[in-house]
Amino acid sequence: KRVPADIQPVFATMSQATSIVRAAGYPAHFFPDYRYAETPYGLWNRWLEVELSALVEFYEARAIVFDGVIPYDGIVRTGARRANMPMVWVRIPMWKRALWDDAVERAKFFDLVLDTGELAGARNIGADIPYPDKLEAIPPMLLCDEDELLSREDARARLGLDGDGLAVLLQLGSGNNQALVPVVQHIVSTLEDLGIRQIVIADWVIAEHPLETWPSVTILRNFPNSHYLRAFDFVVSAAGYNTFHELIGYGLPTIFVPNEKVETDDQLGRSQYAAEQGLGLCMAVTELDNFESYAQRLLDPAVREHLAAACRKRRWRNGAEVAATRLAALM
Repeated sequence: KRVPADIQPVFATMSQATSIVRAAGYPAHFFPDYRYAETPYGLWNRWLEVELSALVEFYEARAIVFDGVIPYDGIVRTGARRANMPMVWVRIPMWKRALWDDAVERAKFFDLVLDTGELAGARNIGADIPYPDKLEAIPPMLLCDEDELLSREDARARLGLDGDGLAVLLQLGSGNNQALVPVVQHIVSTLEDLGIRQIVIADWVIAEHPLETWPSVTILRNFPNSHYLRAFDFVVSAAGYNTFHELIGYGLPTIFVPNEKVETDDQLGRSQYAAEQGLGLCMAVTELDNFESYAQRLLDPAVREHLAAACRKRRWRNGAEVAATRLAALM
């Protein structure tokens, strides 16, 4: 959204949420992951190079920007065969050590590595990029600037919520790699027992099992969720990169429930950092029986205001603007 008008982004993605990108007005091409394609990894990489090269030629691409954990061979080879095409790696931190340490050496294939800001960077255990001349640190990236969020009144009206009573958002991820339904059931039941009648559950586009079990709750399917955040008094949330920085960046009191089964992303480290710094609460899934005590703390307006104020003190310039400016200059 922030690059100059003469740069037209084209997306090639392994995410099944491709429809979101197309709905935003961008060309988007879906590449199935090698596991979904049931293809050997080496053969899949050769196929990826063929497909990506065809896209590069068709769109007369001026740069390749990779946003992910480990740059695939197919992507690297596509760029290596085109000497005048800049290659950029947008690297989000907080990956778990086993995969992250193996990946950093691949920075040598890129002209620029945008090292995305991470509030919880002090907890990052992954290796650093060993090519400082290629590295450029940017602040944490947010899809939406704060002035794009709906007001509390508008957000509640669009979600069908009352203007007065407490409202809570649950966004615990897609649930594709963990048994999410029992967790949500316990949280919803506890909130209702505490007298909260306005509960909204964010349903991920990529979820294999839609969360429609609870007739008393509202389901939020409108992307991005961040547009609606001002509707809520507090949030119960996973701690992926985007979600974590949105909630802290916009000052939402939050109980972080990290997904510890994510293969690479250290959500527990983020959540613990937030708790240590007074930016949120951290509750492991194994502590679910104690959720009531966490929720009761956030029923206190003074506690919510204290957390929100601490978050507001951490506000930063949106790294998405910095990244767009840097990419445009490189191209």
